[in-house]
Amino acid sequence: MKLNKIIIKNFRSYYGENCFELSDGLTLVIGDNGDGKTTFFEALEWLFDTSKDNKSESNISEMRKAEMGIGDSDEVSVTMTFDHRGEKEICKKFIFEKDTNGSVRTRDFSFVGYEIVGAERYKRDGKILLESCFDTVIRRYCLFKGERELNVFDNNTALKTLVDTFSGIKQFDNLVELTTYFEQQSDNLVTKELKKDKKQEEVIKRLEYELSKVQSDISDVRHDISIKEKAVSDYETRLRVLEENQDACENLQDINARIEQKKNRTA
Repeated sequence: MKLNKIIIKNFRSYYGENCFELSDGLTLVIGDNGDGKTTFFEALEWLFDTSKDNKSESNISEMRKAEMGIGDSDEVSVTMTFDHRGEKEICKKFIFEKDTNGSVRTRDFSFVGYEIVGAERYKRDGKILLESCFDTVIRRYCLFKGERELNVFDNNTALKTLVDTFSGIKQFDNLVELTTYFEQQSDNLVTKELKKDKKQEEVIKRLEYELSKVQSDISDVRHDISIKEKAVSDYETRLRVLEENQDACENLQDINARIEQKKNRTA
């Protein structure tokens, strides 16, 4: 959003119509105390405030009110033209008049916008046009009246809010998820390009054959190991049975020898 021109009419200390043409780059508003620097900022605040229809008499130029006669009327308005995907304009204004009692009354508040295409001006709702070009969230971080309001950046969520709202960094999450797919596609393309070279293709075929043969040999070795492991397990089982039988045989022989001794004693 690039500001081109701001027109302030009868807003507080700004008497009549005051036009500010803004050039490219940095613009500084410089003046002595009471020259209207703060009021210039407040005029922008009033223009950007979409929360209510503000047509308070306090916003009317005192000088303009003082010179008005009975039945006279004029307007308070702030108009801004800017570039945001094309030239646009927003204008907030209301009418004020002096009645027969000499009191000033306000009426006919409006907030309109225009999209300008060539010589054509297309009318839009001012609030909607402003929100689409200058989101409420970003206004918190670019409009400051005095240094004390800079504490908005003390909020720990300030940076996250700005990034989440205005950055496209979240789009990278989807790209990260596609990393594996991209790597696979890249490998496929490299292999395809290599195969275009006959020499490389022959090397690839030979390596693929050797790889297949090695994989087959590994499978055979694993099968042999499995068979031998089973045989070892069977032998261990048989050895345990033999050891148990050997112990039983020795016990039987010992018992038979004792029986034989007792028979000899009784004979």
